[in-house]
Order: sequence, then structure tokens, then C-alpha cells
Amino acid sequence: MHGGSASMRVLLLALGTTALTSLIVSNAYLKKEQFYPTVVHLLSSSRSLCVLYLQGFVMLYLLCNLLKKIFFGSLRDAEVEVKARWMSVFTLYSTFIQHTVMCVTVK
Repeated sequence: MHGGSASMRVLLLALGTTALTSLIVSNAYLKKEQFYPTVVHLLSSSRSLCVLYLQGFVMLYLLCNLLKKIFFGSLRDAEVEVKARWMSVFTLYSTFIQHTVMCVTVK
């Protein structure tokens, strides 16, 4: 039961971030109406970058789980160091997000 609720949360997070990313990208495209200005707008807005980083994080998480299933199959909880992996990925992404927000607000 515990695994089912965790997978449901991951599914909701993936759907939510995909919808949010779609909204942000379509809004930027409707404002700018061309590809290059849209990309510049997305990369210069700290909010857009945070959403794009979150989408990247979700995609990375899903890719890691898929590769784990392909190469290792089902593992027991004792065989997986979940906390160490999550903390390293979270630290990496929070560093990227913090650096991006700081660079955009300084400009």
C-alpha cells in the first residue's frame, strides 16, 4: 500500500509539472509569437526557469526509476539507499535553482 501511494504522488507531480510547463511555454509563445524571442523570454524569467528545472527534476527522477527497473528489477528496501540518492539529487537541483534565481535577479 505504501508503494501505491508513493507512485500516485509521483504521477500527480509529473502531471502537474507537465501541465504547468505547458502553460508557461504556451503563454510565452503567445506573448512573443516567434521561437527565438520565446526561448529568450523563458530563459530570462526566473519563474519560468524554476518551472523548467522542476520539470527536468521530475523527468530525471522518472528516468532513474525506469533505468533502475530495467537493470536491477525489483530491489528490497535494504538494497536501495533512497535517502542518500534523494539528498544528492535535491542538493544538485537546489544549487542550480538558487544560482539561476540569483543570476536573474542580479541582472
